[in-house]
Amino acid sequence: MTKFNSEKQKKNSQEQENQRSNPMIFWGTLLALSSIGLLAYVIKTKIFQ
Repeated sequence: MTKFNSEKQKKNSQEQENQRSNPMIFWGTLLALSSIGLLAYVIKTKIFQ
């Protein structure tokens, strides 16, 4: 019974970590894409005037 409880606790802690990291992955990807877009815009306006 204790082995089952410890496995259940490990599973719950992994689910909580995944729930915390999902928004970080989303916002990190969004930030990276917007940074690339801004860089492309600046290069386009400064070099190809």
